[in-house]
Amino acid sequence: MPKNNRPGTLICSLLLCLSQPPVMAQESALSTLASTPVSMLDWGIYQLKLFLDQEINLEFDTWEAMVPPFRVDVIYQPEYDRIKIEVGRSLERLDSDRIKPTCASYIQKIRLLLGLDKLGHPYGWPSNKASGIATQFFQSAYASDPVKPAIAAEIDSALYIQALIAIPATGGHAVCRASLIGGEIQYF
Repeated sequence: MPKNNRPGTLICSLLLCLSQPPVMAQESALSTLASTPVSMLDWGIYQLKLFLDQEINLEFDTWEAMVPPFRVDVIYQPEYDRIKIEVGRSLERLDSDRIKPTCASYIQKIRLLLGLDKLGHPYGWPSNKASGIATQFFQSAYASDPVKPAIAAEIDSALYIQALIAIPATGGHAVCRASLIGGEIQYF
């Protein structure tokens, strides 16, 4: 019997190592996020918010930046299956009789930016029943087929706007809300 059995020990050690499952490095958070697809809803909400952030703070007539700026957010509310567009602004002073009309003007401004008239009708209404929001924000740029009118109308009906105006110096404020399409403005 040979005293030195190093090759046999080496072969047994190698076989033992190969029979064990490999230790995998834990996937990083960024790798996990990179492999997670973004839904068209997520992408559309992001694109809509980006568009509104860029456009709402410009005066229509002069293209000057509005001071103070608006704050805008776009939020999916899964419990209601709705998308809320929030717009708000704080002003130093405003006559109390102008607070509610100013709140309503914020809703009208969002509607105009999204290609509707002040009453929330798509241009070309009544023959055109839907806005272009579904095509602009909730469809892949590579889609070969246009958004079906029923889908576009359903997306439009899921959107509503909530506006807030605050005048901290006087405590004046108003909150108003309306559907994107054709909804009457309500005050809270």
